[in-house]
Amino acid sequence: MKYVLMKYADKKENPFKRFMRKTGVYKKFELYDSNFFETEGYILTLPFLQEEIENFEYCKGQITNALEFMRKKYVDFEYCLPLDMRFMGGKNGKGTAALVLMDRFLKLTENMDMKYVKTVVMGKEAKSVLTVVGGIYDGLNSLAIISPYDDDLEEMKKTIFSDTGLDVIELSGVKNPVFMDADIIVNCGMETGGLFNAIKKGALYITAQDDGIIKEERKDIVFESTNYVKTKEGEFDIAEIEAILCAKNYGYRNFINSRFHSEKAKRAYKAIKDLLFIDIC
Repeated sequence: MKYVLMKYADKKENPFKRFMRKTGVYKKFELYDSNFFETEGYILTLPFLQEEIENFEYCKGQITNALEFMRKKYVDFEYCLPLDMRFMGGKNGKGTAALVLMDRFLKLTENMDMKYVKTVVMGKEAKSVLTVVGGIYDGLNSLAIISPYDDDLEEMKKTIFSDTGLDVIELSGVKNPVFMDADIIVNCGMETGGLFNAIKKGALYITAQDDGIIKEERKDIVFESTNYVKTKEGEFDIAEIEAILCAKNYGYRNFINSRFHSEKAKRAYKAIKDLLFIDIC
């Protein structure tokens, strides 16, 4: 299986071609061979710039045309659209972000005395929360979650209590005193207006959410983002990493495309660590 990474046109493109594109004469996308992590794929350049997505219907139509072309050429492939257009499908990076969040937590707390450290994991999708919680709970004395109700999450809580005696607390929101007193917060992609002022001074905040305002304004916390990943082959958007790994590895693809299972998560985590993971930006 191959991957297809779709990107906006380059601002530095040939002036004549840009003129032809703007006048509607040139409507073609460009396809280039690519190879990352010993996996073959393509970089597909769309015929519009990022700032031109305000011409919404045109951009949607061009992406639809590009996908139809690729499906005629290749029956099966994994693809990733630019961030603003991911509502149209393809890999969104959420499953991969959860694995990177988990890895980052483990690395950053490796030399910490976790006896009195209070941790909160939050997310609007239970699978991401399950992935992170399942990988970090061992050795914790305090763990709370903010997540939609999920049967698998309830089962995990029971398993954690049975194995370790740790009682995972469920919170209704960020205004809860338990959240506001957390030393470490792992955000798997939950948007919340009250988060900005609810994070405790000095806390470690690891996020898969686009929290640029928090990064800029809350200089009194330790901020870590997983939106981009640095690897031995360069820097990638988290969804691009997901598309490449899904094309390369059946087990990884199975983890991303199915409901949560602890063994699938362990195999996927091994794949991302062994194949490419170095650091996050």
